[in-house]
Amino acid sequence: MFQPGGGEGSTQQQAFERVAGPQIHVAFHASHARERTRCSRGRGIRVPPGIAERRQDRVKKLASEGMERGRLRIYVGYAPGVGKTFAMLDEARRRRARGTDVVLAAVDTHGRQEVSAQARGLEVASRRSDADGTPTEEMDVDAVLARRPEVAVVDELAHTNAAGSRNAHRWQDVEELLAAGIDVVSTVNIHHLESLHDVIEGITGEAPAETVPDALVRDADQLELVDMTPQALQRRLAHGNVFPPERMDAALAQAFREENLARLRELSLVWMADRVDEELRAGPSPARGSEPATARERFLVAVQGRPEDEPVVRRAARMAARRGGELIAVHVIPGAGRDDAPHLEPVRELVRQVGGRFEEVVGARVPDAILVHVISHEPTPQRPRVTGRVATGLSSDRQLIAALAGAIVLVGLTTAVAALDRQMALSTIMLLYLTVVIGIAFGGGLRPAIPAAVVSTLLINWFFTPPVHTWKVANPEDVVALVVFVVVAASVSVLVDREARHRAEAQRRGAEAEALARLTARVAAEGDPLPELVEHARTTFGVDAVSVLRRREDGHHEGGYDSGWIREAAAGAGAPNRPEEAGQVVQLGNDTVLALRGSPLQADRLQLLSAFAGQLGLAVRGRALAQEAAASTARAEADALRTAILAAVSHDLRTPLASIKASVSSLRDDEVAWSPEEMALFLGTIEDETDRLTGL
Repeated sequence: MFQPGGGEGSTQQQAFERVAGPQIHVAFHASHARERTRCSRGRGIRVPPGIAERRQDRVKKLASEGMERGRLRIYVGYAPGVGKTFAMLDEARRRRARGTDVVLAAVDTHGRQEVSAQARGLEVASRRSDADGTPTEEMDVDAVLARRPEVAVVDELAHTNAAGSRNAHRWQDVEELLAAGIDVVSTVNIHHLESLHDVIEGITGEAPAETVPDALVRDADQLELVDMTPQALQRRLAHGNVFPPERMDAALAQAFREENLARLRELSLVWMADRVDEELRAGPSPARGSEPATARERFLVAVQGRPEDEPVVRRAARMAARRGGELIAVHVIPGAGRDDAPHLEPVRELVRQVGGRFEEVVGARVPDAILVHVISHEPTPQRPRVTGRVATGLSSDRQLIAALAGAIVLVGLTTAVAALDRQMALSTIMLLYLTVVIGIAFGGGLRPAIPAAVVSTLLINWFFTPPVHTWKVANPEDVVALVVFVVVAASVSVLVDREARHRAEAQRRGAEAEALARLTARVAAEGDPLPELVEHARTTFGVDAVSVLRRREDGHHEGGYDSGWIREAAAGAGAPNRPEEAGQVVQLGNDTVLALRGSPLQADRLQLLSAFAGQLGLAVRGRALAQEAAASTARAEADALRTAILAAVSHDLRTPLASIKASVSSLRDDEVAWSPEEMALFLGTIEDETDRLTGL
């Protein structure tokens, strides 16, 4: 255990480096050891296409129904058997004793008697059945949602659900319960965290088979560490209190070596201390929500869409988590328009799981594109963020480098040729200088090439045309040669520069086509793509903020302020609420516009913006159609319910009405003389059946 003291910080820093390797750096405070401890299980499986989108739609639907999100409490341990499930069940019993409605939604006792005793007496929710009706050990999310307890106890957050389940992982089931307003108490081992995937593999020699997104665990309302010394855990293992003796094999024995357990324990303690550090930096809960987004540090990692990106992303995620910062992964679509990144989607999914943001930018040169992206998204708002200025600066740097290199080459060439002057013809000298000018044009463009052509002409005149070391030219043929040289050098420079511009333009258009293809794919994807498309537009064009605005049908105005616009989606700080607040507005439809706030776009970007607007317009119309379809479905369900209710009570309605009608008809029959008793009987029947109708 950590002991409070002034000198423990460096000791614990060294401890973490022993656990996770020297590439991990931690700022640890020994005072955080006061966090309550209690002595008392590859690669993340990818979600099949479509399942994640449908799950997100269900979570959004539950959240849109006005339900307050449930609270999540997680018991964290460093290995199986430290007592997480026992502590979780103990918490469930305490809550039930306080009168809270608690249900065991998914708890595996692993055959441990003390855990089974803790679960005894607590209500257990029904488990899911497979296609043939056979009960399984999987949690039935629908049954828990229908039961609606105050607290659901869900063991093993990283558990992988059986094939055919609605969600691929149990943590996705938990998200649905939280969105429905149900509090959840759960457990997780430290080696299941996605960002620690490579660290755990380095410790145990085996990659975790199941992972949990870091964001879900970090954002839990309560985290409690369940701790036990490695020696005590090994004694429990030897006594059969963790796994049955028949399950013990060489792999388990290797995993439960004291050295591995000690390193995993240190890793869990340091990770929990970092969470406490985050809490202290964030301050009280009310202040957290008011903290401006620009106050957070940003950690940017450039990815190529290859398997080698995953360790880098995880390391950046750990750095961002320790500093309470934001992780941004940037992928540069090459200027040639061909994005050879077969592993990009898994990297995108990994970034999402560790709580980061994935962005794509277009650029002919990867370093330039990343630098433009970094400066244009500088978190300090006082600094100007003009993408065009940055791009120009990069181009000027390249021209300056070409000019300096050209000057050095010209001086060196002049010195070398001067030493061999008597052995070389003037035409050969001019060809050498022409080669240098063309090279400068290739490297830096037209601006440094034209001065190089003029300087080359002057150097040839001064050093190599008689009389030398004067500006006079004795031979008229040399005058013609010098004039032809400068014209040819300038003309070739213009042609080279024009070709380079055309090539760059073709590459840029190819990259833009690639970006549009990705945009189209997102529009065609399931779910609502509008928020992601708006963020993609902001990063692609390098503006501060983007909004999709729709005019209100009533055109409502208040006090001279035009409040007649609804913000359908927005990205960036200070997103426009009205077209007047934007620097550029593009029409998406009759009553919908795209508003961009930031640096004015260059003319060659307007065509791409128009294409983006077309795709955004499709997304807006798709959202409107989805809302209309949902409303139509709701109306159809209401009509069906009304019809079913009427069909159910029609018999109960017809019988009293028939009795009343028969009694009234009999009383009005003049051909029959009814006695007073018979008339009273008819009237009593009418009264009873009327009361029956009133009850219905």
